[in-house]
Amino acid sequence: ASAQPIIFASRSFLEFTDYSWLEVRTINSTKLLIGPETDAGTLTALAQAKEDAKPMTARLRLYKRDRTPFWSQLFISPLLDEAGRPEKWLE
Repeated sequence: ASAQPIIFASRSFLEFTDYSWLEVRTINSTKLLIGPETDAGTLTALAQAKEDAKPMTARLRLYKRDRTPFWSQLFISPLLDEAGRPEKWLE
């Protein structure tokens, strides 16, 4: 699956993680948030769910800009076009 640009991040997310909108918009935010205790198996499962165009819920240990860890409950779901193909993702 190809990387899709982030088109929205809440002010709360930006304030909590201490990343700017420009950073989140231009850098793969997943890579910004990954750290040593982020479970690789869960990341692989999320990537597979996107490849298969399936929704998924997962709990991940992620990191703020200052590398403070936090738990995140993620939900991903494809937003389908008229032909039923994933056009965008809700994450």
